[in-house]
Amino acid sequence: MQENAFKVSLLFPLVDNEGNPFEEEIWDSLYNKLFQLFRGFTEPGIAKGWWLGHSDLNRMIFIVVPTEEEIEQIKDLARWARTQFRQDAMYFECQRIYFEEIE
Repeated sequence: MQENAFKVSLLFPLVDNEGNPFEEEIWDSLYNKLFQLFRGFTEPGIAKGWWLGHSDLNRMIFIVVPTEEEIEQIKDLARWARTQFRQDAMYFECQRIYFEEIE
């Protein structure tokens, strides 16, 4: 099987640096943008991470896309999210994969 797509993983913090949960409007905006841009995405749950000596909880989202152009759209989404979630940087991981919809 030959690789034919990209899997992009993103992490979104549940709380800001002071421990305050993000407003539902921010989450609604994120999901609306995801629905507008892509056929679908997966949110497998909450991931606990450690960064620079402290831990946090994040919503993990991954998206499978066939083109590098769509990867750039996801990067733009991550840049938008960085400001909305008041982060210095956002986690972005991209892997080449083989993808098939089994019917």
